[in-house]
Amino acid sequence: MSRAGGYHPKGPHASVPPTAPLILKMHLQMSYVGRNASLPLVAVVACLTAKGLKHKPLAGIGDMAVTRLLLPSLLRTREPHSFRYQLFLGIDDDDDFWKDAAHLADLRRRAGSLQVIVRGFPKKKHRVPFNDILKVAKDADADYLVRVNDDSEFLTNNWTTFAVQTLASYSPPNVGVVGPTCRQGNTRILTHDFVHRTHMNIFKDEYYPCVFDAWFTDSWISQVYGPKRTTKLKNWKVKHHTDHHGTRYQPQYDQKRLLGLEVIKGSSMINSWQQHRSKD
Repeated sequence: MSRAGGYHPKGPHASVPPTAPLILKMHLQMSYVGRNASLPLVAVVACLTAKGLKHKPLAGIGDMAVTRLLLPSLLRTREPHSFRYQLFLGIDDDDDFWKDAAHLADLRRRAGSLQVIVRGFPKKKHRVPFNDILKVAKDADADYLVRVNDDSEFLTNNWTTFAVQTLASYSPPNVGVVGPTCRQGNTRILTHDFVHRTHMNIFKDEYYPCVFDAWFTDSWISQVYGPKRTTKLKNWKVKHHTDHHGTRYQPQYDQKRLLGLEVIKGSSMINSWQQHRSKD
């Protein structure tokens, strides 16, 4: 020990001061956090509701699809060395079950290191607040947005890499949509979708056209980019457990008449965005 009190080890077998392991550990943790913070952020986005359930949840959130299906499968299949993940969940602001502090604390406990963001939005009849919570995810600087359902289950590994690589292969890159293979529901379209944040820039922070309450949003996004920039991936599979809670909202079939016009308008917005970018 010098007179100034500095630590000066002498030789390869010099003893390590008590504080050195702690300093080294902190350095390694900070280095890991720094590397992790530079990874692309993938926002997995779904909406929750405890209303209209065919069975009343008796075991708190343990009976809910998000904790039995979506969350465990996301934790199993994410790629933490290549991407960061956050789970964004939208609820109606009058949903007492999901506003309950104990339920939210339990949900975050089950998520472990995965950050879970829950936001409530003003209740609108028949509307699922997908656009609202997707905007929250975009404002959190998400690089990629994955719209799923609370009763969706990720079945395959490496789905993030497959989706990101496919988006990057488009011309121009990241202008388009991909989705998994899902054998439930309408198999002719994408019932789950994955986009780059460029999608929100093109459509002025409106993920889906606001004229749709819930139904026909997946039909719209399956058509708006055209076949060359819309891909259903065979190596990414999900299962939609629609029987877990049943249908919890009333479909608005009359909104189907709006689909054709909204696809045309959306395609025009894509073209305008590309033309503007080509001039820059």
